[in-house]
Amino acid sequence: MNRLDAPTRPRLVISTLTGLVLAASLLSAPVPANAAAPVTVAGMNLDAGGTAVINDVHTEDVAPGLVHLSYERLDPAGWQQIDVLKAELSDDTVKMKYLTPETVSGTGATVTELVERGGAIAGVNLDRFDINNSWAAAGWGISDGEIIKSGNPNEAEASVGMTAGGLGALVDLVLEGNVTFDDATTARLTTVNTSNVVDGIALYNSQWGSHTRTARWLATPAAGVEVWIGADGGVRSVSDTVGEGPIPEDVQVLVARDGSAEANRLLALRAGDKVGISYGIRDNGLDMAEAGGAWHRLVADGAAIPRSDEHATTLNPRTMIGFSQDKRTAYFVVVDGRQATAAGMQFTQMSKLMLELGAHDAISADGGGSSQMNVREAGSTSTTIANSPSDGYERRDGDGMGLVLARPGSGALAGFDLDPLFDDGNGVRAFPGLSRTVQAAAFDETKSSVSAAVKTWTSGDESIATLSTEGGHGVVRGISEGRTSLSASRDRAVATADLSVIGDLDRLTTDQTTINLETRGSSSIITLTGHDESGFTAPVESRDVKVINPSPGVFSVQPTDDGRFSVTAIGDVGSATLAFEVGEVRTEVAVAVPLELRVIDDFSDISGWATAHDRAATGGIEPGEGHEGSPSIRLNYDFTQSTGTRGRYAVAPGAPGNGATGGIDIPGRPQKLSVWVKGDGNGSLLRLQVMQANGVRNWIDGPGGSQSLHATWTGWQRVDFLVPESFSFPLKLERIRALETVAAKQYRGSLEFSKIYAYLPPEGVQAPTVERAEDPTVVSAGATDDDQVRVAVMSDTQFVAREPNAFQVEGARKALREIVGQKPDVLLINGDLVDEASAADFDLARRVLDEELAGVDFPWHYIPGNHEIMGGPLSNFRDEFGSTNGTIDVEGTRIVMLDSSSGKLMTDFAQVQMLRSQLDAAAADESVSGVLVVSHMPTNDPLPTKGSQLTDRNEAQLLDDWLQEFRADSGKSIASIASHVGAFHTTSVEGVPYVVNGNSGKDPASSPSDGGFTGWTMLGIDPSEGLWEQSDESWLEVETKPRVDENGLTISAPASLGTRESASLSAEFIQDAGHDGRTVPVAWPVSSRWGGSGVHVGDADDAPADAVVAVDPDAGTVTGLRGGIASIEVTVNGRTASASIEVRPELQVEATASTRTLAGKQYVTVVATNRDSVPMEVVISTPFGSKSFATVAPGKSASVSINSRAGSIDAGEATVTFTGVVDGQSRTVVQTASYAARP
Repeated sequence: MNRLDAPTRPRLVISTLTGLVLAASLLSAPVPANAAAPVTVAGMNLDAGGTAVINDVHTEDVAPGLVHLSYERLDPAGWQQIDVLKAELSDDTVKMKYLTPETVSGTGATVTELVERGGAIAGVNLDRFDINNSWAAAGWGISDGEIIKSGNPNEAEASVGMTAGGLGALVDLVLEGNVTFDDATTARLTTVNTSNVVDGIALYNSQWGSHTRTARWLATPAAGVEVWIGADGGVRSVSDTVGEGPIPEDVQVLVARDGSAEANRLLALRAGDKVGISYGIRDNGLDMAEAGGAWHRLVADGAAIPRSDEHATTLNPRTMIGFSQDKRTAYFVVVDGRQATAAGMQFTQMSKLMLELGAHDAISADGGGSSQMNVREAGSTSTTIANSPSDGYERRDGDGMGLVLARPGSGALAGFDLDPLFDDGNGVRAFPGLSRTVQAAAFDETKSSVSAAVKTWTSGDESIATLSTEGGHGVVRGISEGRTSLSASRDRAVATADLSVIGDLDRLTTDQTTINLETRGSSSIITLTGHDESGFTAPVESRDVKVINPSPGVFSVQPTDDGRFSVTAIGDVGSATLAFEVGEVRTEVAVAVPLELRVIDDFSDISGWATAHDRAATGGIEPGEGHEGSPSIRLNYDFTQSTGTRGRYAVAPGAPGNGATGGIDIPGRPQKLSVWVKGDGNGSLLRLQVMQANGVRNWIDGPGGSQSLHATWTGWQRVDFLVPESFSFPLKLERIRALETVAAKQYRGSLEFSKIYAYLPPEGVQAPTVERAEDPTVVSAGATDDDQVRVAVMSDTQFVAREPNAFQVEGARKALREIVGQKPDVLLINGDLVDEASAADFDLARRVLDEELAGVDFPWHYIPGNHEIMGGPLSNFRDEFGSTNGTIDVEGTRIVMLDSSSGKLMTDFAQVQMLRSQLDAAAADESVSGVLVVSHMPTNDPLPTKGSQLTDRNEAQLLDDWLQEFRADSGKSIASIASHVGAFHTTSVEGVPYVVNGNSGKDPASSPSDGGFTGWTMLGIDPSEGLWEQSDESWLEVETKPRVDENGLTISAPASLGTRESASLSAEFIQDAGHDGRTVPVAWPVSSRWGGSGVHVGDADDAPADAVVAVDPDAGTVTGLRGGIASIEVTVNGRTASASIEVRPELQVEATASTRTLAGKQYVTVVATNRDSVPMEVVISTPFGSKSFATVAPGKSASVSINSRAGSIDAGEATVTFTGVVDGQSRTVVQTASYAARP
């Protein structure tokens, strides 16, 4: 996948490396002596000598002697995303290759096009170029020893390339050339195929292209003269103007500035005159085979070259090339920038990086939006983009530098590259009983693609998974949970890959729950993802899925080649709910066709439209030419007036800004908005601004998501803006926004917009309800009482000193008193205890804690949250409570406490290093079996709003990666403990529980049924179960402790039930009555315990003989089992409620059926016997008729023989209904009786 196609940087991790970034700990838990050892991969230091932390390290052998390394680095300066190509240059491995577009001038080429044209297996952009003009590179270009172009005078810097001897070189090239005339006089030839000339004679040949040869150095064609010279050296033409257009391959064109001595000499020539042309590189002792212009030298002879100009001191995406001291190793490096996850680098950072990687000499190339690296994967026939270009799309560049095979591959099979056919980034995973398809890309000894198929697929352990072949691919079939390997072989070529079978399929989800197809023929792809109870996921492929399509005449549901499903509208109108089933696990998707097309504005009257801007004062709106004759609005902009983010906006009627909520009404729930846009090719970022019904203002981006749509085209094009399903409808259109975010891109232009449409789904189509995942880590009330390690967690009371008796203070005191009564091993106060962070707030916090925790024999720790800095500096917290982070060990469990008060852990970079160190130390420490990582803010907010989580989403992913990798690599357990959300929640991801404690005093932020209640949490830990591969029971249990008002807990249940009769059962409790009180259902995530007298908790079929009722709290049912009275009890946080249920005894009856033949006809005889002590009414029913008996006395029977009127009958059943009155209540029993077939 091209990096441009990926929403986020791929999480491809060599986990054995990420655990090596260690720094000296500031805390008490032990850290290995080698904790600060630098991380080195393939001889390259990645973590700045141990001062940074790294993640997502991925290495790949691209070809013999060529390695691609990508990694993410975090240091105090921010995030860096780095890609490195390390090439060992030789006749047996790879060589450097100058990459050029088809012609020097023209429209340039993307790096993808450059490497393809040059036959390269990897490459980067290179030189600056004449952007939006001739597109010619500024510096030199030499390929196969031939000069493609010389450098622009006064612009070309040092060049980078390879000598004829195969060594890397950074050189300063100078052109030496002459034009010799018939009279033996000469004139200086100063440039070859350049966009700028200072003096002398410029030469252009067929490699220049069609662009005007005036380029940037002559104001007009008349400002110069040109002479065409044929292959025989004879003059073909002399002109006093400079032309444009293609130059024949056998022609060289000489150009000089009008009025110069060189121009005068050229004008004196006549057709047929002989002219000698010679040029080359002055003092070419290195004999350059390949070279291209670069820019500034970074490292010379092993030392950084200091620079202090603005270009050197600003953060930007960068491209660099360097060489080892012996010049036999090349380093191609691209560093991303101008993105939230990529700060970019200054020259001092670039020089340091190149030295750390191993370069003895290095140079910078063009950077910014041009910085790009392409790499061919093993067995692939083309390259893909390895980094994330800052423009969000591939920029067209002037040239590049590539790496090519020194010699072609043999084409003989050497190996396979194995990947899932549909790759979700988690490798080859499958569920027990389900399948996963693996593809094999064959390659030769150079990693070049060859045509060969796997002959044998093999599983390393067939008790875990089996392998078979289907359509040339390997098909894994999971057998039982575990890890093994798979292999693919043919002849001597063998490839292996890790294979894991996760837990049983617990639930299914889809990437979209509602599909609205635009019209007949429109289609959409559905991806099914399976989940096990521990939060491991894997794609579920189509061969394992049963599809239920109730409208096959309107919708077609077909498997795709990679195991997903394609839904296509084959009818014009309709809607349906598609079901996808795997065994008893089911998920649903609503689908409808067509979308209704509704015009939002046709711009026939733009008098109500206005304009606004940010840092782009010049510009405005006016009527445009329109698409296909329709009206339009033209937006003129000037993005040359600032280097900050600039924007020019068309403001809809009624939406002038300043908080106004006017605009153009958009009806319904549109799936997308569509606009005809006339692009100008400049690449402005386009967005629509809308106001949601809830008053929240949002931008809508193009089909690729955030900052995805850039107007790189010219002419009219329809552009779709997808509307997120999570929006609050209806919407109002406020603005059409054109922006430029890149400081270096300076330009003016205009865009036109015509006909804005909304695509509306048919009315009444509702998304199916997705069942909530209820993580089993949340246990019943009291389940943690006997756990070896018990950790109490409270948070989010948010009181202020000026109200010392407020409800929030009382809430904190109640929670603390309950915790003291539970006698935990440790108490964690996980942030937001106070509200405004004043010194007085912390004084009150100290008083509350001292009073409520006086005399306790367990330690407590206070971790700051965002409200600990909400109205004051963090020093106020430190002055009262000391360190903001720390580490303790409690009976084999390491607890790492982190400060997330700013919304980012990296605000204090030392604690990021500390966390990495402590994870590595815990992995190595045999006395530690598990880790709790505690911070106020969670990595991910479980609520739909996603407003309460770490603000740096890359940091959140880093933390998730580290936790999940720790578990996978160390074999030890780990959990994230957070707060801040205002709701209780627990979910497991990749085997790691993510626990969120709700509010302990402040009002909740969610509904009671979704964890929105007040209380605290008890964590129960069994250190003996921490080594999860050897564990039979849970390492961690989460018991929520909701606050329950006195007498507030009640049960809703029927007063009586018949035997085998089921009815609804539920419980609820009231909390915080008198202060925004709420009623909370007793259901997950509330920890409760059900029981009582005569009560079996669980499935009725599993109940013991003496149970009167069976209670299923998850299903919310109670079932009568036998006559008697049961007392049902439920307990929540120490409070218990009860309810009595009488189960009526079942009537004692019996029914039998038989057949007999009479006069050639078959009769069904049914006997109904009353074995009870009360008379009964009896109704006997058969397929051939029925009969009623008003009264059947105790001990008596009723019988009937019913004529089938047929000579033979099939086997069947008769139904007998008995109704009697017991203790004044009517009771009914229905029994069936079977009879045999009669031929």
